[in-house]
This record gives sequence, C-alpha cells and structure tokens, in this order.
Amino acid sequence: MDNTSKIATSEICQRCAKCCKEFGEFVDYDTALRFKLLNTDKIVVEEINTNNDIFYRVTYKFPCSKLIKKRDGKYYCLLYENKEIPRPQICKGYPNNIPISLIETEKKECPALANFAKATFGSQKETKKSLTEADASKISA
Repeated sequence: MDNTSKIATSEICQRCAKCCKEFGEFVDYDTALRFKLLNTDKIVVEEINTNNDIFYRVTYKFPCSKLIKKRDGKYYCLLYENKEIPRPQICKGYPNNIPISLIETEKKECPALANFAKATFGSQKETKKSLTEADASKISA
C-alpha cells in the first residue's frame, strides 16, 4: 500500500474528511480566471505565491456528493467501493497532486498530510530541505 492509500484509509482522514467536505484543486491562470468570473461565493479562487512560483487554487465550498458519514462517525467515499465509476484524478492523486513547494502550507489544512509529508520526506527539517532541493531542481531544469 503506498502512502496515498494509507492516508485515505487512515483514522485521521476518515474522521476529518475536510478535503471532501470542501475541496479544491490547483489550476492554471486561465481556468482560475474562468472560475473567478462565475460570481458565486460557492467557488473561491486564490492566488498563492511561493518563492518564484505562482499557483492558483480553486476551492469548492460544498461537499462532494459521494461523501457519506456513517454511524461510527467516520466518513466514507462511495466511489471507493464502486468499481464501475472511476474516482476523479483530484481524489486519486491526493496528496501527490499538491505542488511540492506548497506542502508545508497545506499541512495546516489537512491533519493527515503532516503524516504523509513525514513518511515521504522524513522529519520536518528533512521536509524543508527536500522542498528547497525540489524548488532548486525546478529552477535549474
């Protein structure tokens, strides 16, 4: 089981489900602009500047229709059990679809992401070092 699967099935994730109650994705400038023009408070567009990168996050301020809460207090995705309907890439790829230079920021929003970052990069000090090296490699590429 990879780190992504461990997060989705973790107790922390199933108790929180914040990423499914109100979810978002990183998009290009044109897509962000189109969402901004919708003039609704249910979709929020945010520009995030980190080092030399600019990211656009679109947050959907409504829950996923496939999220259910069971009597045990845990949240579940109906698509995990249904093999006929594929899960969207935004769900399958989480948290790997978060730009690496934003992981430190995003950890504040997702309790399980801190565990993912630690499993992926090691300690907080190693995480910052890995993020710095990743940013440097993007610049030199």
